[in-house]
Amino acid sequence: IAHIAHVRVGYQPKGRVEHDIDGTYRLVQIKDFQEDGAIDFDSLSWVVPDRDPGKFQLRNGDVLFSARGKYNAAYVLTDAPPHTIAGGNFLVVRSKQKGVLPEYLAWCLNQPVMQEEIRGRMMGSNIPYISKKAFEQLEVLVPPLKTQRMICELISLQQQERRLLNQVAAKREQLVQAVCYRAAHHLVRRGERG
Repeated sequence: IAHIAHVRVGYQPKGRVEHDIDGTYRLVQIKDFQEDGAIDFDSLSWVVPDRDPGKFQLRNGDVLFSARGKYNAAYVLTDAPPHTIAGGNFLVVRSKQKGVLPEYLAWCLNQPVMQEEIRGRMMGSNIPYISKKAFEQLEVLVPPLKTQRMICELISLQQQERRLLNQVAAKREQLVQAVCYRAAHHLVRRGERG
């Protein structure tokens, strides 16, 4: 990874992170990610950094990798407002070259084979983590841009399909519940209690 991207550790405050209504920077934390990898930027905690936040500022296309704990997923940052920084549990991965799509890099990092490799490099017993150095040594296959785009498009279609199937399942459940309720309500009104 070190050959294709710059990697840095997210912002680590000296004390405990607490929401500050007078904060000047939004702070992305693990809890802020939804199941589909999206972030609700309006719900982020605001903080007043205790040192220069400039080098921690995020920009669209950055890949946020959750380096601590048991769930080590990579997310591509999109639609990030200004003055947004990532917390210290993240490694921020920014491509050095135009030949690597951030979506492709995130996809690679989330693959089961890569996740197994990452787990093998983790340290610590209480809250396991992968160090920046160990992360930078991971090997990522980088096919031509055309192939990367095809992979990313296919993954995007799969995610859209999953969202639609979830919506259909939720609507089906509502329909079944409504039909059952009406049936029970109708029988009770007619005095056909069990």
